[in-house]
Amino acid sequence: MTSFMASQVAGRLIAEYEEVESGKRNDRPELAAAARSGRAAPRRAAQTARAASYANTVLPYIEAAQRAGASSIRLVAEALTARGIRPPSGGEVWHATQVRRILQSREASDGTPQAGR
Repeated sequence: MTSFMASQVAGRLIAEYEEVESGKRNDRPELAAAARSGRAAPRRAAQTARAASYANTVLPYIEAAQRAGASSIRLVAEALTARGIRPPSGGEVWHATQVRRILQSREASDGTPQAGR
């Protein structure tokens, strides 16, 4: 690529970035359109329901890991990974943040204190 072409590409990228930052352009127009039309609320509710269902499925494994001696959320995450339970992201490895969020959602829904605080 010639330096002239590279500078043109860089100039376009900078212009696009400035449009996004200034609010003149939305990188996800389908989401903006859904929000304007009111379709975002039902989708958000469905996503929240799926997350709650997944958390309820995983909570017994988290509690079992805690009973087995996992004294921190990092250790719980390692136990879930070792057991082969897939994280909510669909990846292979659990992270402490994912465990913390599930425990926080349980605490918010039923007042159960979060372990590891």
